[in-house]
Amino acid sequence: MLCTEEKDAAVRMARKIGAANMERRQIEQSILEQIEGMFAASGGVGEARSLVVSGEGWSQGVLGIVASRLVEKYHRPALVFTTKDGHAIGSGRSIHGFNLYEALTRMGGLFEGFGGHAHAAGIRMKAENLDRLKQDLEDIAGKTLSETDMAPTVQVDAQVSLRDVGVDMVKQISSLAPFGEGNPDPRFLARSVRVLGAKVVGGRHLKLKLTQGEKTMEAIGFGMGERYPLLDETVDMVFVPETNHWQGRERIQLRIIDLEKSNRMSRLILEDPGCQLDVLRAEYE
Repeated sequence: MLCTEEKDAAVRMARKIGAANMERRQIEQSILEQIEGMFAASGGVGEARSLVVSGEGWSQGVLGIVASRLVEKYHRPALVFTTKDGHAIGSGRSIHGFNLYEALTRMGGLFEGFGGHAHAAGIRMKAENLDRLKQDLEDIAGKTLSETDMAPTVQVDAQVSLRDVGVDMVKQISSLAPFGEGNPDPRFLARSVRVLGAKVVGGRHLKLKLTQGEKTMEAIGFGMGERYPLLDETVDMVFVPETNHWQGRERIQLRIIDLEKSNRMSRLILEDPGCQLDVLRAEYE
């Protein structure tokens, strides 16, 4: 689609991709609703330190996304499996403080194959071993994770004001790429930012116009549409500054990681402030 010079062909491909993406979201939501139904039927997740769920014929392509959604909501390691003909294929996601790959290695005899790293994994196994996996993973998580580990937090690299965020900052951050496992993109905290405008775009994303002092910026929170409305609220926000290209224009946009109303007991943790991020003229806490 990006290479074609024919507008009509690009439009057709874009519509096809959009339809496929919408179908994926519907499948993802259906599986999540089934899982929530399982939790409700069993009295909720309770004091469990881990989650292992499975369903017959679930789409393998969305298992990782579903596991991520469970981790975001319940803040504990989660494995999600699809089963067919006595076999189970699964994807797992974890939280800071629980090395999922190490845990799976300790249970290696249960699997036909697995791979991954500290925060994500893929697994193949016999479906008959799922109950044993659930029990063993819970035993390991129970000995590893404390209540503090399971409390939702957002770790940030530095506190800044919006005036610190500009083209030069984004370029210097980009020089630290590629970002990923072992080199996450830097996250910044801005406090007492006022929301001038708010709307939901794409059915589920939160678009904000923000101001602090004399600086005004736009921000996008993917999948955060449920937090609307926030108009005229003052918020503390964790974000990643990025360059947004749209209709031939280039501007800095803030990708929201998390936000909360100001003057509350904060979940936003300032981690190792000032370490290697000399690109900022920030006052660190």
